[in-house]
Amino acid sequence: MRNHNKLIVVLLLISTCMLGQKKALTSSEIKALKINVENYSSKISSLESNFSQVKHMDFMEKDIKSSGKLYFKSGNVRWEYSSPYNYYMILKNNKMHINDNGKKKEMNMSSSEMLKELSKVISGTIQGKNIFDESKFQINYYKVSEHYQVVMVPKDKNIKKYIKQVEIGLSGNTYLVNTIKVTEPTEDYTIITFSNQKKNNTISDAKFNF
Repeated sequence: MRNHNKLIVVLLLISTCMLGQKKALTSSEIKALKINVENYSSKISSLESNFSQVKHMDFMEKDIKSSGKLYFKSGNVRWEYSSPYNYYMILKNNKMHINDNGKKKEMNMSSSEMLKELSKVISGTIQGKNIFDESKFQINYYKVSEHYQVVMVPKDKNIKKYIKQVEIGLSGNTYLVNTIKVTEPTEDYTIITFSNQKKNNTISDAKFNF
């Protein structure tokens, strides 16, 4: 019983410390963060990164896990899934191109408010650039340990239909995005974690052909 009580005390101390690590930024700290993100992003011409993705849906017993590589160059984005299946998606010239095991589909994002906003969030968060759109999102900024967290809640009713909240984790050193969590109105969510990020490597234009 004594050991059990000790364990509870230890867990409470750990959780208290973890909660204490998250601190809301002051207005001057927010301004500095925006400047740093913009400065670092302006130096990135291309980005290559591994990613892992977890999709949680309440009606499913297990989360759906996948992984692959992401490529960014000149405003174009390629999400290339390699596990558990091969699939890729290209965001280019205001269009979304999808190749699902040879089955190709093209979607015009300009005709869909949801796709347009998702594209902006995705493209912007890859670099950390242009993610602070306070005209369409209520944004809160936090420092979590040595990193930053940006929590975005849509103001626009059309976006609210599809997105309840977007949480973005930024490295405190490189100001690159290392995590994205998109929560839907149903409370289902998707978490993407980036790793092995390589800036300004040579990436062939063919990566963005469809």
